[in-house]
Amino acid sequence: MSKFGDVLQENGHQVIVYQPDHDGIRNHNPSKAAHYTRINNKTVLYPIETEKQFLKHMWEERADDLIITARTMEFVEGIFIDACKNQLDDVEALEYLKSQNFDLGIAESFDNCGFGILHAIGLRKIISK
Repeated sequence: MSKFGDVLQENGHQVIVYQPDHDGIRNHNPSKAAHYTRINNKTVLYPIETEKQFLKHMWEERADDLIITARTMEFVEGIFIDACKNQLDDVEALEYLKSQNFDLGIAESFDNCGFGILHAIGLRKIISK
């Protein structure tokens, strides 16, 4: 997605990348050319045991076992819900985004929260990758 933003900027468009800090990774700039703004810095912290469980579910469990896969999906869904709630509750970030008067929003299809953020700021022209 950041490469797409780079191409847009290289062709004269103003691009702002919004990346929430829900995972606590703050030193990563995913784009070389696009203006990079990290505005949601209310990191959701999980107990270390929860983080260990997440990694176990994602990388160590057997994918051919439907019960384990269902449990993993439910666990990951909870993390996505917490992160999305954190973003939608951040009034300051939403007001900043709305003040930018964007013409177009681009959201990742694997995380529906991007669509909620764009809806919350009143942006109706949206594409998804």
